[in-house]
Amino acid sequence: MGAFWGQKHTDYRNFQIMFGFQTLNFLIPGASYMFDPQGAIDNLSRFSTLLTGAGPYPYAAGETGVIWRVLASSNVLTLGLMCLLLQINVRRFFAVLWPLVFMKGSTSLAFLGFFLFDASHWPGWLLIFCWDGLATFIFLWFAPKARRAAVQAAPGELVPALRMEA
Repeated sequence: MGAFWGQKHTDYRNFQIMFGFQTLNFLIPGASYMFDPQGAIDNLSRFSTLLTGAGPYPYAAGETGVIWRVLASSNVLTLGLMCLLLQINVRRFFAVLWPLVFMKGSTSLAFLGFFLFDASHWPGWLLIFCWDGLATFIFLWFAPKARRAAVQAAPGELVPALRMEA
């Protein structure tokens, strides 16, 4: 553990921390969307009510069907996989960053559009816009710095070491 915290390449270490959180932030909810979609919707409603005082999520009834569960779960699990691939080897899998940024950035902007133009103007949309926008910023801030560190590092300097080298 000391080698991780004390390593020379702090940008790589910080990337591993932030992407570790992001990986879990996608893999755990991705599984829950599949097996407990109502729980996910209830959590969203509670979180929005807590932060904004808004009422429950206005479209909950239509989003617990099998098609939307599978699509939501697969999408979020794919985001988790992309984060994990970057953590495994940011130098080799750096191209994965761009679909990751596209998926979260477009989701963020879509929720902003719903907040602005949907008749409900539900404040939860604005929260999701901010959360997904923050994730997009994290991707764009930490991954390029980690890649630079990985390119410049001598063998054995990075903790954890790059894996799955070509």
